[in-house]
Amino acid sequence: MDELRAKLERYAEALFAEGGILSQILPGYRPRHVQRELYRVLVESFLTGRPLLAEAATGTGKTLAYLLAASLYAVLAEDTVVVATHTLPLQEQIVDREWPVAREALRRLGLPVPRLEIARGRGNYVCLRRLFAWAEPILTGHARSSGVPYVPLAVELVGQALELEEGLRDEFPLKIPAEVWEEIRADPDDCLHHASPYYGRCYVQRARRRLAEAEVVVTNHALYLTDVARSRAGEAGVLPPHGRVLFDEAHRLADVFPAFFGREITLGRAYALYDEVRRRRRAWVNHAFPNEGERAHFLYLLENFLVGFRKTFEEIVRRVFPAAAVEGNGPLSLFGDGEGMERAGRLAPPFDVSRHERGAYEVLRNFLTRKREEFDASDPGAVGIRGFLRRLDALEQDLSFFLAGEGGDAWVYGWSFSGLEVRRGEATKGDTLLPASSGAEVQSRTAFPPPENVAFFARPLDAGEVLGDHWEKVAPVFLSATLAVAGEVDLFAREMGLRTYTKFLSEPPPGTFGRILYVGMREGPFPPAGTRALDHHTPFVTEKLKELYPYLGGKVLVLFTNFRVIEEVAASLSPWAEAEGVEVLAHTPASSREELLERFRQAQRALLLGNDTFWEGIDLRGESLRAVVITKIPFPNPRDPLVAALAARHSGDVGDEFRAYMLPKAIVKLRQGLGRLIRHESDRGVVVFLDPRLFRRSYGRLILSSLPRGLWGEIGDIPIFFAEASGEGEGKTGDAASSPL
Repeated sequence: MDELRAKLERYAEALFAEGGILSQILPGYRPRHVQRELYRVLVESFLTGRPLLAEAATGTGKTLAYLLAASLYAVLAEDTVVVATHTLPLQEQIVDREWPVAREALRRLGLPVPRLEIARGRGNYVCLRRLFAWAEPILTGHARSSGVPYVPLAVELVGQALELEEGLRDEFPLKIPAEVWEEIRADPDDCLHHASPYYGRCYVQRARRRLAEAEVVVTNHALYLTDVARSRAGEAGVLPPHGRVLFDEAHRLADVFPAFFGREITLGRAYALYDEVRRRRRAWVNHAFPNEGERAHFLYLLENFLVGFRKTFEEIVRRVFPAAAVEGNGPLSLFGDGEGMERAGRLAPPFDVSRHERGAYEVLRNFLTRKREEFDASDPGAVGIRGFLRRLDALEQDLSFFLAGEGGDAWVYGWSFSGLEVRRGEATKGDTLLPASSGAEVQSRTAFPPPENVAFFARPLDAGEVLGDHWEKVAPVFLSATLAVAGEVDLFAREMGLRTYTKFLSEPPPGTFGRILYVGMREGPFPPAGTRALDHHTPFVTEKLKELYPYLGGKVLVLFTNFRVIEEVAASLSPWAEAEGVEVLAHTPASSREELLERFRQAQRALLLGNDTFWEGIDLRGESLRAVVITKIPFPNPRDPLVAALAARHSGDVGDEFRAYMLPKAIVKLRQGLGRLIRHESDRGVVVFLDPRLFRRSYGRLILSSLPRGLWGEIGDIPIFFAEASGEGEGKTGDAASSPL
């Protein structure tokens, strides 16, 4: 190992030194000490297998640093490294901008270039068998009337399908409707494997063969976690065996991992099983049940199970939702500040309900087990029945896990539902599964949502429990521009279940300071503390945006934490914006982020009002963005049952959930939002805070001390700041550099 370490250090000198290889490849490249240090700690982590938590600020050149470290390690140690990102734009940056540089650098070192491949989920590929099965009745005139409008589309798809390079949806030159793609995309639960007549030309199999030969694999967090979850369940994954994994944008992992390893129970899962057989949505049904009478018997048994499952589910629903909750006094509180009409709450297992589906489940399972034995193990009928049984068993096991609370204190149990509709009926004595400590009383009448709108869930709180053994086999590196709070990464380490790790925190490279002007509104109304509180803050935001825009001009990103507030602000700004020639682009649950960003880039004068997804993962350089306005400190929602459970878990013996969890999470997200402004060392911009709590609450000091270095000023300093950027100013903003601390 020492010899390999010494070799990698020699390569670092050749790559990063003044006049070195990177200077020769990249015009204007300046050696950065922090980039070389990041490379060094990455190499050390790859060599030793010790987990690394690294924070590297924008401008560090971290993507190129880790691509070089991963590539060199993969080649010299003959290992595979997986790089996983949260957002698609970063994957595109890696492949299109950074990888060509890293590849050329390795060539100039005289080393073989490792093979880099992108790992995608099956749903991104067309399945030739499913495509031709969908198109055949349409093209022969045997399709139902609903399929007739698809004739031109079917002709185009069939004509192009065999000529694609990778078989991806985006390779088709025409737009494929979502309902059609659902019918023709590759589906792991509808795969005939070797029995498919198109197996030799299968795009998924081609991709797997390429991945098997790759030494560096680029993918996303979702696919990586899905792959781990599938392998833990004994199923085949997509990713090749690998010894190291690097997560970029790693700050998002703690928020998303519970969903991939949790359990969720809905009526939709049961209905999907029935629909799969009734409509023959998957090819295995015809292989296993060519006889109509036998298939009808299968449907009869499946219907019995569905009826029993629904009765069990409805019993839980009736007991969970008392009338007090619907009136807003119980735990059925609005979740997400009322946006999206989502409701959620926490439950305390175990739950005592009748299992109406158990008998029908056993009968159905025994019938399918006997049927499967009629086929060879590799027959499509046997493969399909095995997959169906796996999904059926998973549904029944997840329900048992939820009702019994099998995960214990390391899991959170709860419910959620969407929509405003309620149904009313008579309550029964003791008709509640709510924790005794909730204080909710059973009412004479109960109100509950339609069961189709309800989901019950169990989610793990401790990543160590579900990922600890994986980290021992595959050494992880967690990298982000925002991992630390006040120089510490212990919260993130606990969230990821790490007991030992190395920490690396970088300062921005020299020459990147003083490019931000901070302006804060110290006076004004606080955002409302709850959904029922009077909201004087939203009108305040609207008026301040009108006041600020003449100073900011150009393109301004305004970050919110609530769709409802965006809608109100956009409506209030409309007359002013029309008079001033400013385009207001409002983010809604139905809008496309990429379309909004493109319109924003094309506009001359615009305000982009963005919610959660605009706080990170977008790249707006130079004049594409002049200012970011923070309307509200982005604290996690304490009414989200998962947030509440995690906050309680991480508060420890002290019990201060706000300072132990809520405040650090808000700081990380706030720093991500500010990161939208400075993407390059030549960028310059203004950050405006419209939440007075930042200056009038004691916790504001910690938030302010965690911000990137910059100048502080008033609204009147903004024109001077921008004038200096264009070379017209006289350096007067230096007078405004004093921090509010």
